[in-house]
Amino acid sequence: MLKKELTTHYLLTLVWLGMVNLWHWKWNLELIGLWLGAVVGTMILDLDQVFYALLIYPDQKACQLWREKKIKTLLEYLAETYSQRTKLTFHNALFQVGFLVFSFWVLTSTEGLFGKGLVMAANLHLLKDEFHLLLKGREEQLRRWLFWPVKQKISFEGQKIFVGVMGLVFLGLNLLL
Repeated sequence: MLKKELTTHYLLTLVWLGMVNLWHWKWNLELIGLWLGAVVGTMILDLDQVFYALLIYPDQKACQLWREKKIKTLLEYLAETYSQRTKLTFHNALFQVGFLVFSFWVLTSTEGLFGKGLVMAANLHLLKDEFHLLLKGREEQLRRWLFWPVKQKISFEGQKIFVGVMGLVFLGLNLLL
């Protein structure tokens, strides 16, 4: 499960990086910063899974694996049980909107490609997870995962609109690269 998750996220990031490079028609050493930022950004948001299982709502098995320093086994366990963790700090609609605003600031305020790659890959990570749940028709799982901080029930149609708008904003942010 962990291998599949890493593969799909990094493959999508690789495709995105290739498209960005083609869009700008350049390939030079400057782009190493963008690529390195994207490598970090692709998985940085999944730290909330670790914090959730070890600190916020300690999971007995996860804590045991951590104490035994079985990090690979811990990560595999977290990947297998990810659907059990629904109130994640970085995987919700409010965080995503705020992070898109932060991403706009990063893209317009810095020349450094590392930071730009990091925020764009993190946004792509969220969108990949959201579109995956939408395409699988997992309405309730998406609602519990993405809209838990929102007090009113969001319809499946509303979820589709939100994810679609976030996707369009992400595409727009790509024009700032």
